[in-house]
Amino acid sequence: MNNNQVIFVSPEYSKNAYYIRDKFMVDHADAVLCVWDGITAGGTFLTRKYALQQKKEIIDYEGLMT
Repeated sequence: MNNNQVIFVSPEYSKNAYYIRDKFMVDHADAVLCVWDGITAGGTFLTRKYALQQKKEIIDYEGLMT
């Protein structure tokens, strides 16, 4: 994949658009940086969980949350 490409992962907005986008990013990443507040619900939690299932390196950054 070219770093200068714009890729549309969903042709139009839907309830699942963010999930589809986040899954695409995880699938194409070597590592995932999570700025996460520790709440076990919502998009960041689900994306982090998916990244763990895919055995991606996870970097948790809490500095912005304090």
